[in-house]
Amino acid sequence: MEDTGIITQYGFVYQRKVFINQLLKNMKPDTIFYYEQYDDVAYNEKDYLTGTLINSHLIQCKTGNVSFTTLKHVFANWLNQDRQVEYILYVDSELNDLYSNKRIIREIFKDINAYVRSGKHNLKAVIYKTYLKYNKFQNLKDLIVFIHDLKYIYNKFKCEKKEVGELDDDSYNNFIPFFGTDLCIEYAKRSRFELFYSLINDAIEKSIIKKEAFKIEHVMFQNIGYVTIKSIDDNKFTLDYYTFKNNKTHILEDYSTRRETIFLKKIYSNDKIVAKYLTNELYYKELRDFYLGIEKNILVSGIEETANCNYLEKTEIYQNVRDVFINTLDTEIDNRILINKEFNQGCYIFLTSDDAEDDKFIDWCGENAK
Repeated sequence: MEDTGIITQYGFVYQRKVFINQLLKNMKPDTIFYYEQYDDVAYNEKDYLTGTLINSHLIQCKTGNVSFTTLKHVFANWLNQDRQVEYILYVDSELNDLYSNKRIIREIFKDINAYVRSGKHNLKAVIYKTYLKYNKFQNLKDLIVFIHDLKYIYNKFKCEKKEVGELDDDSYNNFIPFFGTDLCIEYAKRSRFELFYSLINDAIEKSIIKKEAFKIEHVMFQNIGYVTIKSIDDNKFTLDYYTFKNNKTHILEDYSTRRETIFLKKIYSNDKIVAKYLTNELYYKELRDFYLGIEKNILVSGIEETANCNYLEKTEIYQNVRDVFINTLDTEIDNRILINKEFNQGCYIFLTSDDAEDDKFIDWCGENAK
């Protein structure tokens, strides 16, 4: 039995990947992109002489088997919008049904008639909005305009079949000319691209929380790209902590059964403090993965060995596990790549986890022992 929740979440992921793909392929100084405003994805250009929006594009995203019924709904949605330069349907599998201009026109018209005969008058229903847009088809002229408009959409329509991996690869290839030309190491390029994706995703999440559609123009696009350039190069990872921690609101829920969470709750009753330390751990893991990815394993090993030794020294001074913990986390790990206290603390919390190497694992006086 298919898990509809997972399928729905996959659809959202696919839509965001299409959005970022379009952003990287089509962003120009006068272009504005929208997520969940005029369509799943949309963009247009601004005419700076008149201030009007021109060259508009509407993009629908569908995953799985796209039926002819779904396709009709997509066209009916577009029919209720102003005319666009282009209409695109992104799918991750081949369309099963053959479709033609005549069939789409005929079937949408039949659906409108069936809906009206049923006695329903839901003003939010796409099919009823179409009925109203064409004056309830009171005369032949209304029908002719309806047919003409659907033909226009059909002639401006194209279907793009792209699986998630293809979208990612295409987005990456378009990202590098924008923000990756200074890099030589492939892992650094990938890391910078993944950070860009994450920052765009965070911005979308913020808009969703506010119940607002997300809009991005060239200045914001460039600013986010600049953050990625400043944060990652071929030799170092220096992502700002407050940029990283955006939208990590579910960390306590996501990490609830992990060893480090269980231990931290022995030290602190306040969930906010526990969440802060877990966020620091994730932050350190980002840095750790980067340096391992660019093959600087010795640096990582040195950091974690020093952290473990710092812990052991504190056990010689303090008897109480809480005192050992607090004083250990306040001890700086003398290493040039841990540029702030959050990286420093995150390293200690990481060594509390099952992911830590056995010879560097911190058991916190037996309270966290494997």
